[in-house]
Amino acid sequence: MKILMMSLFVLLSCSHHEHSETQNPGPLKGVQTFKHVGLAGDQTGVDFERYKKAGYKKIVNLRSTNEEGYSKKQLAAEKKSAEQLGLIYLHAPFLKEAVAQQSVSQEMMEQIEKSVHTDENDRSATLVHCSSAARASAWFFWHLSAVHGLEVSKARSMAYELSPKSENTKKAFDAVEKLLRE
Repeated sequence: MKILMMSLFVLLSCSHHEHSETQNPGPLKGVQTFKHVGLAGDQTGVDFERYKKAGYKKIVNLRSTNEEGYSKKQLAAEKKSAEQLGLIYLHAPFLKEAVAQQSVSQEMMEQIEKSVHTDENDRSATLVHCSSAARASAWFFWHLSAVHGLEVSKARSMAYELSPKSENTKKAFDAVEKLLRE
């Protein structure tokens, strides 16, 4: 808890998250939120309506169309549903295979980061989702350490507080930690 409080202090004083145009969304069941970023599992068009009402402006989908149970047709339907509501919809896959093989790349993490923060002043309320929120939370772990400079163990602890507690989450966090320590 002490690590979490110290980490929150660091982030709250970080200019990256302090901006007059920051849009913090309202709370929603099933979404863990830190400032303007929400982390969630699988989504539907109905969920997008809730997110828009809560103040989200952008959806970043980390699922790959190579995943079992997820297709290009589903991706296109998600994109259409989000855009019909006036939401920005971006696709930046965080591959399950990379987690399984412990081969998460810097390029993959940077692509997700660029989708969430399209420029240094982008503080749009953004929902980042994957199938279970494990990879979304693992990206947030990377963000805290690589972008904010938090020590790896502190960043992991803080991001883990917002994550689902599962074996998939542990594997995703381990893969990201391996990348951060390289």
